[in-house]
Amino acid sequence: MFDREQTSKLLRLRDRDATPFFAGRANEIDHYVGAFEELDYQPGEEAVFRIFQGAPGSGKTALLHHLRKKHSEGVLLVGLKERHLSSEAALMDRIREVAIEKSATGRKITARLAQAVSQRLRMKETGDAMRNAIAEQATDRIVLYMDEAQLIGPSERPALLALHRDGIGTPTVCLFTGLGHTAERFKAIGLSRLAANAILNMGAMAEDECAESTRDMLDALGASGDREHAAQAAAKLSLGWPQHLKGVQTALCRELLQANGELDAVDFGRVEEESDRNRHDYYNARLAGSVLATYRDFTATVVAAVQRRQPVDPGDLIELCGNELSAAKQTHPALESTTREAFANALVECGVLSSSPDERYEVAIPSMGEWLKGLAVHRPGPADATTPERSR
Repeated sequence: MFDREQTSKLLRLRDRDATPFFAGRANEIDHYVGAFEELDYQPGEEAVFRIFQGAPGSGKTALLHHLRKKHSEGVLLVGLKERHLSSEAALMDRIREVAIEKSATGRKITARLAQAVSQRLRMKETGDAMRNAIAEQATDRIVLYMDEAQLIGPSERPALLALHRDGIGTPTVCLFTGLGHTAERFKAIGLSRLAANAILNMGAMAEDECAESTRDMLDALGASGDREHAAQAAAKLSLGWPQHLKGVQTALCRELLQANGELDAVDFGRVEEESDRNRHDYYNARLAGSVLATYRDFTATVVAAVQRRQPVDPGDLIELCGNELSAAKQTHPALESTTREAFANALVECGVLSSSPDERYEVAIPSMGEWLKGLAVHRPGPADATTPERSR
């Protein structure tokens, strides 16, 4: 039977956080689970880092939620904000806070964990509070997790360095998700010796994974008719991108309400139209509030130049932006106040560009590049000139 109430709820579901019909990401899940295996082969006080980074809408937050809910049994989960990394004491105080809170709701905490926190804080009352939380069948493993980790900066350096260098006195997995330049931020503040397997770049989902997610949704909603056709159609419209898949599934839910759950009566033309609008709205939102939105046509021109030139490092990207700015200021006088560094940084910070595995800059979301092409009126610019590429 078609579940109208649940379908209506899905229409109101936020884009972020949990994905109700999670599918795929086997490589990322294995990479996370492997962190616990690493803990078995190294001293118990060390911390293992995992950084999942990728373009906006690649499903990082949904993955984080899934890992916490489905693959973190028997560990103490501690969510972090920037303020919790302002010092080692602030970090340990956050762990103490969560440990005591969890113990009050049945979470088991070991004497080893209590001692580790107490010793680091050198606070007797903290140790006493922790010891009161000790129960049988306890765990001393911790997962520290943080979303939007590309926002870390010098103020988070002390706690992160302590974690990376010494751990916290009990087996710990440090799980971070963020945009494609997150690992660069960690290295910039001094974590230059991250393990080779600490960083994993997230990209598009496979088409069959997108279809699986949609199939699960249709099953849960009790939709009738050719579910496989609908799942495959949704997968194609998503272009393999989790954020776009959410937009497609939202459009499909809206049409299902109109068709009373009958897939054969769904107008997939309208599903495609709404999906396209959702995708373009998302791209506009990525630019909003930045210089990229103020001069959107110029942004499109610069991105087209990046696709042609493929800058090899931040300096090369800044140089390209400077050349394009110099040429554009005749037609965009207001750009006079924009520096090449600011524009290059905005392209990365807003998630328009990311560094590829070979360290060249590229459009972070492939379909966003196509959308931007429609905004750009190409003019020959400095990046079109035949010049030798810089090497690293």
